[in-house]
Amino acid sequence: MHWKYTLPSPSYDRSNVHGTILSLFQSKDPRFCTALEVIAGPKLNHVVVKDKQSAKPLNEFKVFKNKTTIIPLKEVWVQTKNPEEIWKLEEENGVKAALSVISFNKTFEKVMFYTFGFFFICNDSATARRLSTEKKLDCVTIDGEIYWA
Repeated sequence: MHWKYTLPSPSYDRSNVHGTILSLFQSKDPRFCTALEVIAGPKLNHVVVKDKQSAKPLNEFKVFKNKTTIIPLKEVWVQTKNPEEIWKLEEENGVKAALSVISFNKTFEKVMFYTFGFFFICNDSATARRLSTEKKLDCVTIDGEIYWA
């Protein structure tokens, strides 16, 4: 996705704008792209900035052409899970956590948790349905069929 914005002032530090969430990660395997897109939805277009002070002039001067959600990186709060718990669920159930099929700079870890949460990607709808009902996991199939816990 290509997006543009104008600087709110000549002195605005462009490095405070990290980019859209979509631009901050890569899928490790193209098979997962549909599932990742379904999980993230419109969050893919949210713009990540350094902090509230960086966001303020962008909002005040309406520098984006379209309505845009701005996410100050320092303000993102998410509940995380123990990685070992996630790996165990993956191993026991033959599924992949959405976070394990993407690569990203560690700086944006909280943003990725915010975007993809604890979704698991399943090869088929039967597995997704079973895990969402029995294990209370949010699941999506590779084809993008979503199953809420």
